[in-house]
Amino acid sequence: MVVGMVLGPELLNVVPFPLALTLVGEVGLLLLVLEAGLEVDLAMLKQIGGKGLVVAAVGSALPLGIGTALAFWVARIDIIEAFAVGASLAPTSMAIALNILKVGKQLHTPCGQLIIAAAVIDDVVALILLSMVKALQNDPLSPTDFVIPIASSAAFTLAIGGFAVVGMPRLMKIPVVKKHSESETFVNIAFFTLFLLAIGLMNATFYGKSSFLLGAFLAGLCFCTVGKIQVSMTTSPRVSFLWLTLCFFPRRKRPCGTPR
Repeated sequence: MVVGMVLGPELLNVVPFPLALTLVGEVGLLLLVLEAGLEVDLAMLKQIGGKGLVVAAVGSALPLGIGTALAFWVARIDIIEAFAVGASLAPTSMAIALNILKVGKQLHTPCGQLIIAAAVIDDVVALILLSMVKALQNDPLSPTDFVIPIASSAAFTLAIGGFAVVGMPRLMKIPVVKKHSESETFVNIAFFTLFLLAIGLMNATFYGKSSFLLGAFLAGLCFCTVGKIQVSMTTSPRVSFLWLTLCFFPRRKRPCGTPR
């Protein structure tokens, strides 16, 4: 991050095509958020959801409040810019927490899931704050600029999250689906559906004045009960990238996932 700040257009400006590098970084970020949604353990999340909500609320409110107050009272900058400073401090690095818990083999423990639950809620709040910061760029500002991102993010989270918690597990228990859930064909179809859903939800959340990262996370959350996808996503990243290529280049004739 520091190297990007120093070499980027804001300081030395020696990096060619910074927008292209930003696009590559956003694709990587999307895949990390997608994987974070896949790694959520719904059963354990239901048990510790209340604790995770409290931890996330405190973890979001304190950095937001302290950052905004310091920027406004100490740095003497405008309140809108101070709010943007506070919002930049609110997110929890879910991807880093996820990797650390994986390496330490603590991801599926109660403590690990509490951390992930808090990070998930915290990042959803951060995505809403990001939408609000973008809304602050509108001139002139109106109350709807704040209400729409919050209402849109809440609606998407409740609707898609509700399907992930209630609808998808029921779908996986249908005899025909359960019978073929371990087959390679089912995994390929599930991967294709996952990426199509991610692309669709990213567009829907973006045009709904929310954050497209929320759409990527909710897409992964919908498939967190499909264990075969979780294993393939972490152990066979090549398959994931092939299916992602197929989504963007549908004219490709060779079936993605088929090794050369």
